[in-house]
Amino acid sequence: MRILHIITNTDLGGAQRVVIDLCTKAVEDGHTVAVASMKDGPMWQQLPSSVVQFKLPHMVKPIKPLKELPCLFEIKATIRKFKPDIIHLHSSKAALLGRLATPHHMKKRIVYTVHGFDTIRVRNRIFLPLEKLMQKKCGAIVPVSEYDYKNLLSEGINHNLKLVRNAVPDTKPFSESELPEQIREPLLSARAQGKKVILTIARIALPKRLDIFAEAAAQLNNTNCVFFWVGAPTDDTIKNQLEEYSTKQNVFFTGDIPEASRLISYADVFVLFSDYEGLPITILEAMAKGKPIVASKVGGIPELVDESNGNLISAGDTEKSIAEAVKALKDLISNDELRIEKGNTSRRKYESNFTLDTMWQNYLSIYYALK
Repeated sequence: MRILHIITNTDLGGAQRVVIDLCTKAVEDGHTVAVASMKDGPMWQQLPSSVVQFKLPHMVKPIKPLKELPCLFEIKATIRKFKPDIIHLHSSKAALLGRLATPHHMKKRIVYTVHGFDTIRVRNRIFLPLEKLMQKKCGAIVPVSEYDYKNLLSEGINHNLKLVRNAVPDTKPFSESELPEQIREPLLSARAQGKKVILTIARIALPKRLDIFAEAAAQLNNTNCVFFWVGAPTDDTIKNQLEEYSTKQNVFFTGDIPEASRLISYADVFVLFSDYEGLPITILEAMAKGKPIVASKVGGIPELVDESNGNLISAGDTEKSIAEAVKALKDLISNDELRIEKGNTSRRKYESNFTLDTMWQNYLSIYYALK
């Protein structure tokens, strides 16, 4: 089978991780795979070497009207050249352009994965009528969480919905000698001093609540723990805030680190504070590593985290969120037995429902049904 993935952005987020993992499984199974996206970005280096790469000069992350038409023609040319059996679209912009560019007789072979419907439903609701209008221009629409599945239905998007939850591979941890330079010294130093390591992996953007993370760290400054944020800012609006928080003694911002999931084994607790989410890849990666999780009660996160393997904190009230985060982290870092018990439950949940093989077989069934 010939499978073409089209995605807008090549930064290493959850959607890009899914593309990389699906490409890897498809290649292992003997399929011919291609990816089309913007020219630059770390995703390209993480794709299997046999994946055909189409770097589109006019594909850009923000909506820029003068570039959308040339990009549409680039996607059309890519489809003509690669001749895919299945076109798999990721992200709302790529999904719109991909559906418009695909010849009419091939639209039934389009799979559109919605990596967090709140991006449209909450943040960019102006585009919701367009999503409704375009819903029948593809063979299947795939929400990645029960939360998104229900919200798509409630908004009148109900054409051939196929729920496929995100999943992740069980990656090997970094050895101490393999640890990236920007995190090696503070991480190993913290562990040598017996400090508990609190870790998050996320892009630094307004929806990823840097303020909750940093304020929780400030309130726990006199406790035996240290906070690490792996990920880089995505725009200038948050850089001043980041500079302020970077002065804290127990907080380290490392920037982007390739294969960041391999760091999770060094953490004692994984955290993710957000205004909205789909089904976060980084939480799944933390579950695979057997870690307790403290996260915001938004999107599909409650499908992954409950009291058995972590704690959910409130969303919408910053002071309440910080207080709940601090309490949850205090409980976990002060009680080794509780922390290990919740981490073991995370691992069992991962093994039962969120392995990469499970996700791949679900997508493969959709591909064959449409082909």
